[in-house]
Amino acid sequence: MRTTDLEILYMSKPSMRRRLKSYQQAIKLNLNHESAHYGLGNTLWKLKRYEEAIDSYQQVIELNPKHPWANNGLGNALYDLEKYEQAVESYQHAIKLNPNYDLFTATVEMLCGS
Repeated sequence: MRTTDLEILYMSKPSMRRRLKSYQQAIKLNLNHESAHYGLGNTLWKLKRYEEAIDSYQQVIELNPKHPWANNGLGNALYDLEKYEQAVESYQHAIKLNPNYDLFTATVEMLCGS
């Protein structure tokens, strides 16, 4: 698959920094802005700022314990920090919340070898 110019622009560091600022401003205006915390977590994860991403995903989960994507994102960040057992727990929780989403199940199967 060929990466498009738009994808390259979207993933560029200046673009990511702008997104970070936007999410941070939204959170300043509303500390309970679930989607801003989630977007911030995703952006931090893409920037390899995993500890900060974990904080953002945990904030989403605190605001909405039934958010499967935040649990999946938390699992990704934990995995990248080589906290594999915690990552699997987060992925398994995401599966409980959304059992019909095959990516969550495939991720756990890949990590656990089953």
